[in-house]
Amino acid sequence: LATDGPAGPAGFVGTSIAVTSSGGLRFQRKAQGIGMLTTGTHIVTVNVTKTSAKGIVVTVYLDGVQVLQEPEPTLTADVRLAFTAGTGVTTDVHIVRSAAISASG
Repeated sequence: LATDGPAGPAGFVGTSIAVTSSGGLRFQRKAQGIGMLTTGTHIVTVNVTKTSAKGIVVTVYLDGVQVLQEPEPTLTADVRLAFTAGTGVTTDVHIVRSAAISASG
């Protein structure tokens, strides 16, 4: 999951399953126009569910609002969850706190 401020492009939340040859993220899906994420605290929730219709589905919520939902039929049990953020050419600090991962079923 990656988030970016308004400069890149117009703020987005995205999912990535690969890295480009230059070391950047190759996004699978982006929710554009999220707006400023540079002030305050934001809560990101990622749910991974298995459905009969779509198989494994990843759903991303930002501050309680669903911003992405993507079928992930090739998701395996050894997936790595990561968060990243950027501010483009400006300098800012991003902190991830209280990360919690739980599983059921």
